[in-house]
Amino acid sequence: MYIENNKMDSIDNKIVDTIIKKLKELPTNSETCIIKLLGNEKIMKYSDEELTKISCCIFDKAKEENIMLDFSKYENQKMGLIYNIPFIKK
Repeated sequence: MYIENNKMDSIDNKIVDTIIKKLKELPTNSETCIIKLLGNEKIMKYSDEELTKISCCIFDKAKEENIMLDFSKYENQKMGLIYNIPFIKK
């Protein structure tokens, strides 16, 4: 799903790769969310649909790279948009 299924262009793939790099550099047990990793200047460039698609690609790529993102702290809670939901890097 990382590239083909979501039909992400090369710019979006660069963003996914950049976020994966940031995730790898984060200390274990750090809490963050996709929006924080993207930074404020990049958020305004994308619609909610695009940010959701980018987030899903990041989650898929993180799994491929064996980076565990733990969302259990907020399990069964209504938290809003997927890119705003905090997770802990394990």
